[in-house]
Amino acid sequence: MKNLLLKICGVLFCLSLVSCGVNADDVSKQSLKMMQEKFDTDADLKPYGLKARSAQFVKEDGTNKFKGVVKVESKDGMHDVSVTATTDGKNIILDIDPQGFSFLMMEKLNQSIKQLQDLFKGLGTN
Repeated sequence: MKNLLLKICGVLFCLSLVSCGVNADDVSKQSLKMMQEKFDTDADLKPYGLKARSAQFVKEDGTNKFKGVVKVESKDGMHDVSVTATTDGKNIILDIDPQGFSFLMMEKLNQSIKQLQDLFKGLGTN
């Protein structure tokens, strides 16, 4: 699970995009597109069926950073994931709080518990 979180933080969300005249709306649209593409193609994330549903960003005054929240849907509901976007006017780099995907650990734990329960049910019958 630690590897999954590191992958999410290190690979998934530190990608850059080419864009001109970046504003909060552009950051929102691009982050949704980037995240959904990764959710759909990454072997570790694909089994979770994650959907990036909406995003909202605001620009920090006097900086090239945007703070935002991306709503991510999983099998157990909607989750708010905090995102910081940095732009140089051409590229956007997303930095995701690793705890933003802690719901995946709970989902994985629930899957493991169910597997154990199924295993023990089978042991109780002769």
